[in-house]
Amino acid sequence: MIKLNEFKLTGRLTADPELKCTTAGKPYVQIGVAVQKSVKVSDQWQDSVFFINTTLWGEQTERFCKYGKKGSPVYLEGRIDVVEKDGKKYTMLVPSSFQLEYTKTDKVEGEPEQTPITDDDVPF
Repeated sequence: MIKLNEFKLTGRLTADPELKCTTAGKPYVQIGVAVQKSVKVSDQWQDSVFFINTTLWGEQTERFCKYGKKGSPVYLEGRIDVVEKDGKKYTMLVPSSFQLEYTKTDKVEGEPEQTPITDDDVPF
């Protein structure tokens, strides 16, 4: 049997991310992500939103906090885990990778501009 435990999620930040550090100096950021979905009610499709809270860890969190703002599109992927606290079990999303998604209209100060690759750029 295949054992698969992963999630992939796109949404928008619900607030500006704030970098924090553990007492050991390990950087992390707690974020909220608003995820939009469409639900069919009778014969009509209606949009609804649900919210996911999670924690990002590691060196990339500094860059994430520097460029991420409320409303920024984000992409998360990772695993789903169950933790027990005070005798209760909680389901957690544990991101293993994350990135900010930039659109053409997003201007991020200090970020290098990306130029599209054309057929003339490919050597073969």
